[in-house]
Order: sequence, then C-alpha cells, then structure tokens
Amino acid sequence: MGGFLSHLEPEQNHEVLNASCGPIRGNIYKHGEKIVDGYLGIPYAKPPVRFEKPVAAEKWTEPLDCYTYGPGCPQSGNYAVMCHDWMTFDEEKCLNLNVFAPRWKSDEFPNGLPVLVYIHGGGFEIGYSGYLNDRSLSGTIPLRDVVVVTINYRVGALGFFTTGDDVAKGNYGLWDQTLALQWIQDHIGSFGGDRNNVTISGGSAGAISVDMLALSPHSNKLFKRFYSLSGTSYCTIAVRSSEDETHACEVFAKHHGYSGNETKSLLKWYQSQDVSIFRKTAEIELDFSGFLFFVPNFDGDFFPKAFEELRKEAPNLDAMVTVGEYEGLGMMTGNPKCTGSNDPLTNLKSIIADSYRSEVCNNHQEVQKKLLDAYTENVNTTDQSAVARKLVEFLSDYMFNKASLQTAKSCTTNGNNVYLASFDYLNTEGDIDPQSAALPFRASTHGSDHPYVFGDAIMTPFNPTEEQLKVMDMMGQFVANFVKYGIDVLGTLAGNKVPDKNTQVLNAPCGPIRGNIYTFLTATKTCPFLEDNCLTLNVFAPRWNLTEFPKGLPVLVYIYGGGFEIGYTSYMDGYAITGTIPQRDIILVTMNYRLGPMGFLTIADGVSNGNYALWDQTLALQWVQDNIAAFGGDPAMVTLAGTSAGSASTDFLSLSPHSNKLFRRSIQMSGTAFCNFAIRPQRVEASVGLQYAQSKGYAGNDSQSLFAWYHAQDPSNFKGGFRSKEAGVVPFVPNFDGDFFPKPFDILRKEAPKKEAMITVAEMESVGMIVFNKLFAEPYSNFGQFVDETYGLDVTDYYEDVKKNLTNFYLGNVSPLDRNATNKQVCDYVSDSVFNSGTLDSVRSYAKYGNKVYFGSFNYFNKVSTDMADVLQPFKVASHSSDFKYYFGSGVMTDFKPNTEEKKVMTSVEDLMANFVKFGDPNGKNKTKTWKPYNLSQPLKYYKISYPTSGMADNFQNGRLSLYDDINKNSKKYQEIVYGFPKLSKKAIHLKNQKSSNLAFKLMNIINFFQASESLTHLVTGFALIFPVLHSKFNFFVNVMGSLLNGFWIGDFPITVLLGICRILVFTNVIELKKMPLFVKIALSTIFSWSIFLTIYGSYTQYFIFVTPGWDYDYNLSVITFFDTQEIIISFTSLLLSYICYIFTAYLIYTKKNLSSSVQSRKDEILILVQSTLVTGYISILILIWHQTFFPFMSFIDMTKTKIQAAMNFCILLHCYVNPISTFFCNKSIREECLRILGIRKVVQKKSISVSGISTRRLTVSTVSAIA
Repeated sequence: MGGFLSHLEPEQNHEVLNASCGPIRGNIYKHGEKIVDGYLGIPYAKPPVRFEKPVAAEKWTEPLDCYTYGPGCPQSGNYAVMCHDWMTFDEEKCLNLNVFAPRWKSDEFPNGLPVLVYIHGGGFEIGYSGYLNDRSLSGTIPLRDVVVVTINYRVGALGFFTTGDDVAKGNYGLWDQTLALQWIQDHIGSFGGDRNNVTISGGSAGAISVDMLALSPHSNKLFKRFYSLSGTSYCTIAVRSSEDETHACEVFAKHHGYSGNETKSLLKWYQSQDVSIFRKTAEIELDFSGFLFFVPNFDGDFFPKAFEELRKEAPNLDAMVTVGEYEGLGMMTGNPKCTGSNDPLTNLKSIIADSYRSEVCNNHQEVQKKLLDAYTENVNTTDQSAVARKLVEFLSDYMFNKASLQTAKSCTTNGNNVYLASFDYLNTEGDIDPQSAALPFRASTHGSDHPYVFGDAIMTPFNPTEEQLKVMDMMGQFVANFVKYGIDVLGTLAGNKVPDKNTQVLNAPCGPIRGNIYTFLTATKTCPFLEDNCLTLNVFAPRWNLTEFPKGLPVLVYIYGGGFEIGYTSYMDGYAITGTIPQRDIILVTMNYRLGPMGFLTIADGVSNGNYALWDQTLALQWVQDNIAAFGGDPAMVTLAGTSAGSASTDFLSLSPHSNKLFRRSIQMSGTAFCNFAIRPQRVEASVGLQYAQSKGYAGNDSQSLFAWYHAQDPSNFKGGFRSKEAGVVPFVPNFDGDFFPKPFDILRKEAPKKEAMITVAEMESVGMIVFNKLFAEPYSNFGQFVDETYGLDVTDYYEDVKKNLTNFYLGNVSPLDRNATNKQVCDYVSDSVFNSGTLDSVRSYAKYGNKVYFGSFNYFNKVSTDMADVLQPFKVASHSSDFKYYFGSGVMTDFKPNTEEKKVMTSVEDLMANFVKFGDPNGKNKTKTWKPYNLSQPLKYYKISYPTSGMADNFQNGRLSLYDDINKNSKKYQEIVYGFPKLSKKAIHLKNQKSSNLAFKLMNIINFFQASESLTHLVTGFALIFPVLHSKFNFFVNVMGSLLNGFWIGDFPITVLLGICRILVFTNVIELKKMPLFVKIALSTIFSWSIFLTIYGSYTQYFIFVTPGWDYDYNLSVITFFDTQEIIISFTSLLLSYICYIFTAYLIYTKKNLSSSVQSRKDEILILVQSTLVTGYISILILIWHQTFFPFMSFIDMTKTKIQAAMNFCILLHCYVNPISTFFCNKSIREECLRILGIRKVVQKKSISVSGISTRRLTVSTVSAIA
C-alpha cells in the first residue's frame, strides 16, 4: 500500500551534474511545475575501517549514478527485527548521503538556497536514511525553497563500541555525522545550496545527535541552526560515561563468549565478529540502566569538556526543540519493562528501578521511592488506566521531556535563540496501526510529527486526510521558516511576529481565556490615545512546575516607562520576553495604565485629584493577587519592577498604603519616588494642568469648566510638547494628593511593610536622552535652561541663586570652548538632578527604616553597537534604559541583535534579577555574586554592573550628590512631599535627621556651645570686674564662672583642630561624612573630661583679683605653672594646626574643584581665608601679651599699668565678638543666611566651603566658623 506521494515514480536524469565531489546523475521528482533533483547514495567517506574515525571520500572522475538509496549501516540490538527485507545494509558502503535539490533559484537567497540536513533516529542501534520515502520527501520541505540532505552513519556496535581508553574511544557514528557535515560545507554549492545557511535536524537518536553536534567543537561551526525532534544531548537513555558504556560493551561480549580482561583483546574480539551477532541482545541480562547497549559516551575527544562548558564556549546557534505530547506512549512498544506485567503499577515500579540504578545517582533507592510517590500522588493505584497514564508520563519525562527542557534552558542561558514546542496533534479518524491499538490510550507520541514534516512515516505508509494535509502545510511552513530565517518561525504579518495560538481554555478566576503558547493572541490597545479597553495586562507563564516553589512560581510584574506620557506593553517584544526571565522559572506580567492627562490630570478644589494611573497600577496588582495562581504563580511571591517612570511608579506603589501590601519586593531601574521629575505638590500640578489647557485654547476661569474642557477634547489634542518653569518637560505627572499618598513620604516609608529593594541607575543616565534635546546644540550657553527644566519656582523661592550656584559648580572650571568637557558636565548635571540624587535619596530612605536594599549602577556599554541612539551618544557609556534590553531581550522600540559578549551580559544581569525575584537577594541562594546590601555607614558604596567583571565600588558619582542635599533643605517641593512642610519657615531650618547625622555639623555645634558659654561667663565675670562688691559677696559663684570660662576657652581650641582634620578626611573620602569615627569619639571624650576637670579644680583653687583691673591664676599655688604652660601649648598649637587645616582645604577646593562640594566663587574663598587669618592673628597676639612670663619679648608692653590692663581686658572680652562679626562680613553664605533669618533679604542658602554638605545656618561665635 502506498503512502503520501509514494505512487509518483521519479524519472532518471541522464544529464550529468559536474559537482565538486565528482560527476553525478540523479532522479527527477516532478511536483506540478516544480522539479526537485534527487541524488541518492552519494558516498561522503571511504569504506570505514571498523572502530576507527571515517576518512573523506576522494573526488571521482567518472559519472556516478545516484538513482537509489545506498545501503545502510548494519543494524544492532532488539529493534533490528523491525527492518524490512527490502532494506540493504553494507558495512563498507554505508557512509553515504542523499541530496534533494530544488531546480529553481530564489531571488531571496542569491547565495544559494538554505539547507536542511536530516539525521535519522533509531536509538543509535538501528535506522538509515532510506527509512524516508524519497518520492514523499521530495514533495515536502524541498518545495519550500530548501535543499534537503539525509545521511547515513554507523549505528550499534560499529558506531558506538568503546573500550573507555585510547584503544577505542567510541562515538564513531558522531564522527561520521561530522564528516557528512564537512562534505556539505565543501560540496553543497554544486547542488544550489548555501553552505553558510545550514540547519541540522533529526528525530529521536538523530535529535540527540543534533544537539551533540551543536556542543562538540569538532562540529558546531559546520552549521547555523539545529532542530531537535524528540531528543537532546541530556537524554540519559542515550549517553553514558565512558566507564558505563565500556561496561555495557563488556556485558555484551561476555554474553557471547568473550573471556578476556584487556581493552586490546576486547577490541580484537569485536573486530573479529560478523555483524549479525550485534543484533543478538534480547537474551542478555542487563545490570546497567537503560535498555540500549551501544550509545554515545563522554569520551574526552568528541566531547573534550562537560556539556555545560561546551555550550558556553560554542557559537551561538538558533535552536528549535520539540517533543510529542506523550513521548512515552511510543516507547512502550517492545519494552518488556513496560509490558512485563498486566499490572501497570508493577510495570511503573520496574521501569523506575531500571532507569535509576546505583550508577546513575547516589541514594538510588531513595530516588526511586520519591519518583514513585510523585507519579502516584493523588492517583487511585487500583485504577489501571490511571496508573498506565502515569507510567506513560514517567517514560515521557524521563526519556525526553526533562532533557528537552534542560537543553532549552541551557541554550537560552548561554545566549542562543530557542523555540521550545510540543506537537500535540492527533488525527482520531486516521488509520490505527496494530502497535498503537495495544497502547493504553491514543495521543501524539514519539515520532508522531515526522510524517507531517517529511511525508511517509518511518517504515510505515502515511495516507493523510484533508485535515492532516492542512497540518502538513502548517508544519512545513513552520520548519521552512526556521531553516531560512532562524526566527519568525510562523511567518510574518504586517511586520509583526505571529504567535502560535493556543486553542485550549484556561479557567482562571478572572474568567476562561485562551492565550498563545508564548504570548497573547494580539497586541493590546495603548492608553495614551484614550482607548476604552486599554487597561489590560499580559501574562507570560512557564508551563512547568518546580518543587523548589511548591505554592507556585515567583511572579515579576513589570511597569513600562515613558515619562508618564507614552508607552504601552507592546513596546516589549513578546517573543524576546519569553526567552528571558520566564525561562528562569518566573511568571512575567506586564500591564498598561492611563497616561498623560487621562492618567494624571489634577484640578484644584477637589474636582480632579489626579494619580489615576497609580490607581490603575494598584488594581492590576490586586488582579495579580486574585488570579495569578491560575497561571501557576504564587501571589505571596510577587516582585514589582519598572523602568524610568515605571521605576518611579514602583517606588510610589511601595510607599502608598493602598498598594504596598500587594507585593513583596521591588526593582527600580532608573527612577524613584524622590526623583525630581516624578512628582509635584498638588497645587503645582493643578497649575500645570491649567497652563497646559490655556496653551491649547482653554479660556475659562473655574475648575468645573476646566474639567469639562479636558473631558471634551479629542485625545489627539494632547499630543505635542509643552514646557513651562513649573512643568519642565513633562506636564502630567503624579501629585502629592493626600489620597493615594495620605502622608509625607518619610512617614509612609516608615509605616510601610518591610521590603527588599534592588535599585539601579545607569552610569550616565542623561547621555542617551540629551542628544535629542535641542538645548544640547549649545550646552554651555543653554545650561541655565537645563536648570529651568529641573528647578523652578515650584521647587524653591531662591531659584535664581540655585541656578547660579549649579552653573558655577558644573561649569565653573570648564572653558566654553572645550565642547567635550562641557558636554560631560551638562550630562552629569542632568543625570544628577533628574535621576541620581533622587535615586540615592530613595536608597537612603529604604535603608533608614530597616529595608534591605541593593544599590547598583549599570555601566556596561557595547561600543560597537549599531543602535542609532547609541551611535548618536556623545559619550559611549551606559545611559537611561540601557539595561532594559539585557533583562528582557529587546530594545525599547528598537531591534536588539546581541553579539556573543552581549549575550553573556544578558545571562549575568538576568541572573541578578531572577535571584532577587526568587530569593530577595541578587546574589542567589548560593551567593554566587558579590552584591552587598546598602549600608548607611558607607553611603557612597554601590555595585557596578559591567563586563567582564562586576563588583562593589566606592564613591558613587564621585561624591557630587551632597550638593543636592543642601538644595533639598530649602526646596519647598521636597520638604512638603518628603517631610510634610508645605511652607519653609522664615527661620533657619534644621531637620533633625540631617543635623544629627552630619559629622562636621555636630563638631560645629559643639564649638558653638563652647564659645557661647565663653561669652556668657565672660559677661558675668566682667560685671564682677566693674563692680568689686559683687565679687566680695558672691565669691564662690564668680570663681565658678571664671573656672567655666577657662575650661571652655581651653577646650574650644582642640575641638577646632578636630573639626579641621575631619573636614580634610571627609573631603578626601578617607572617612564617611555621616559617621563619627572612633578617634573623634575618643578625642571628644578626652576634651570634655579635661574641661570638666579644669572647671571643678579651678572652682576651689583659682582666685580672681578685681581690686586692680584684670584677672589671672593664683601664682601662690604650686600647680599654676603647669596649668599656665598647658594653656599656652594647647592654644598656640591648636591655632596653628587649625589654620594649616584650613589652608590645605582651601587649596584643595581652589585647585581641584572636581573634589569639592563648594559652590562659592574663588573670590569668596580668598575672602574667607583672609578673615580666618585676621582672627587667628588677633587671638595669637592676645595670648602672647597676656603670658609675658613665657614670652619676654612682649615685655615692652607694661602690664603693670592700670590702663594697659584695662585695655587688655577689653580686648580679651572683645575677642568673643570679633570672630562672628568678621565672619558676617567675609563669609557671603553665612551673611546671606543671617539676613534671610532676620527677614531682611530672601536668598538661597548656599554651601560654604564645608565638605560636610551642611552650611552654617546661624550666627556663630566659633573661632573657626568661617572655615566650617
């Protein structure tokens, strides 16, 4: 009985093709107007020497008739009985191949037609290329502009015998296949094929071979793609260790009379045998796993390294891996372990025990029990049909499914494009062969897909029905597209990939739905255009389950970016997504939300509160909680992630009590709630909404009419840019509404559930965005306008001063003529003001309230990228959203074709994300990475993500961002949203958390305390000086005041030195700004103790002389000389050291501005230095005059004269006021701050030259306030 097209007789072509291998004649296969030339039995190797590698055939000179299939290689094993009588086998002539070449050419492929190589299966023991009917085959894939080649290779003992050493390494069948592929490289051009567009395919053992050829460095450069139909290299039934395969070969030989014990004698025994003996395996008792004798082995030659290492080092190859729905059904036939008993449960136990013996795994009995329990769980073991189905499922999983999935994951992990599919079609009306009739149920099984691809079934005719012909057409297109293009396996429609529709219905709680095998049926509507049905989401769910997550797979919910104005989920390529995070056992959900005025319109008087998009996102998260279990996800294991505006949304949702209990972790990539672009006070956002409407023609004057105007607009009217000082570049953003955000952010973070967070920015966020900004044409002159876009009147009352100071900080040391330096500084400013400062604020906020947060920077950039946005960048560094494509496999609205290095980067970053989603730690359960959680004691430490290495790094953005701490302290917007102060006080603002956390500020306040106390005690003792009666009546009190004055005077100096030293150490990043080092604590304790001692001791021993002007120690006491000496040493040494510290700090600021957090001019710095010099000199002179005993050169001033004593006392009293007065006139920052406090002038609070990042905010009496 004939099969598909088997009735068509080929014509013998007597014309000779002068191929590069030699002249040749073949058949003509006519299919309508198309002709396929078939050349059968072409030798590609010399007659093989038994158990040696093949040698290429030499070119022949006489025409070779190739009209019929050449002989196959002698068969082995139990299944050899399946061979028909008409099949011929010849050990010496079996290494031949067949070419089916379309006679026509294709304009689409000017270099030759794509080539598909097919390798037959048969358990490595049987099979040959003639199993496929040549007439049927010529009417399938070749008609789709593809050259098809089928090959023979040695099977059974002849192909895979091994001694486990150099005597006979085995794997000769794989070397045969490799030589055939080399023949194709050398000669396929003669048949119209393109040697650079070769795909190899195979079924069963042939599929396993295909994957092995993709691994081996001897073969994996001979083709471009591979297609495995039911089998991969990880199939444990078909590959063994060298030792185990040697043992199988010995068992066979000893059963048939071999009695030796050396590998050379074993080789000779096999060489001497007639090939017929290799079929006789039925009676042999097996003491090893599996049911095949002769299979590939891990030989150290064809496979020089472990499979995973080989995969990592192999060229990137497109892969298509398929299985049948119930692979195990077809494997039950003829397997005594499956049919040895009438009881399926006994057979299940037997096959599990046979599959997992001691040489396969440790604790094999425990493994066997776990497997039996797993496959019989919730199964009535007395129901034979139910148990039989479980037996089939075990066989399917054990023999093929787990291996196919493992290969797909391995390929994906190492950067290959992979398509994983299951062939589930079964024609229930077709003929039932006798073998199938004996099976427990009918379903698609092992090899069921072959006739739909190649025509006549393996060794059985195929007479397709009308329905089956349609399936053949679909499969033919499927395979041909993969062979031709590697992607778009199901063709294209209007430029978009057409997904594989799934006809099965998922009964989810949300309602019954159908999806695609990899993506949803169609792209959803985008929200910016006000589609009524835009609020949709997409679920990408792996079909497998994991014992590691028994309650369901972890879930990642992703929110796209787009400045809150553009974007929708279809920006992400559905096919690309399925090959990334979902491959790592994670369900991925993407969502749409309303954008622009539809998502964020805010109108005063409560008419429109805005933030509707945030409520959309919240509802989507609630949907995930309610429904994700139906898709295999665990609602308790949800991680929320986003990029840019989506990243800021993620942080908003982490803050709001309406949403922050709907997920467990968050990933924020380039944007947080604290970023300047992300949110405004409600009144400001309402003002922006009004200005926007007015720019579009609105002329009303009340909230209701404004709302009606927006409601009446066509969505297209909302396109086009809008700028104002309040709006910046984005008019519609979230607002601090009192509803979605019922409290300030600082309080919301404190009250929110604890979460792990992974927060990253790019190395230079703005560089990819700024090139499209027209202001970048003249960055130096337009810098002020860049500031306009990030800081306006809605941010601070002192906007002009902020602009001036920012300009001075970023451009103060840059020449306008140096375009490259200017570009960098402008990019740094935009990056810092828009993203970096807000991101660092958010990181600190998380850490402050006990959340574990991982802070990092994505610094990898492909310098040979052809992406237009990358090409236009002035600096080749990672920019805004550069990381997106490495996580999700496609660019944002751009194609992404990763090279080998980029695929490795993808693997690395996906590891970080997947580990975090699963375990809350990007380092993974086994800590394979080195990313440390953020620590407030090391505020600038972060993780640098790059290639080839990533790791922890210091000094995030070179410490520039402390500048923004100062700006934020007087930012109306920041203070209102974060801390709840709608208006800044007219008085100086000292936020407790900032004040108490700054080292320099703490030391400054201690000095303030000491010197204020000096002033007070000086005043009291001064009155006693003027009115001696006070001294006589209140002697002890006056003595105590004098002792306090002395203690504070002497204690003040070393603290001044300590401040100067700490400023230098902070400035040069030796110590942290917000951490009080141990040496500071010890020094302060010592100084305080010494001051207290002086006060107590002096209160009882020190006597002041008020009868004549002045006061001094009582020199009648023996210890006075010691105290006088230490006072002079401490005061003079401290003055000298503190002055040196100041000069050194000023030098650094003046000569190395890139290290500075100063925003003052050079003139201001010099003026402050002059003031400090005058104050230091003034105090030094007073000490020299007062202590003439130690400094006799000052004796020309007669201290015995009453008038001179009075003048000295006046000067000493005056010194407590000389410093603050001179500071007021010489330190511009402090002067303007004082004027602002007094309400005389409104100015921005600027930074002094303190590297602490905290300015002196009050009139201080510190000796060194000018340098603090």
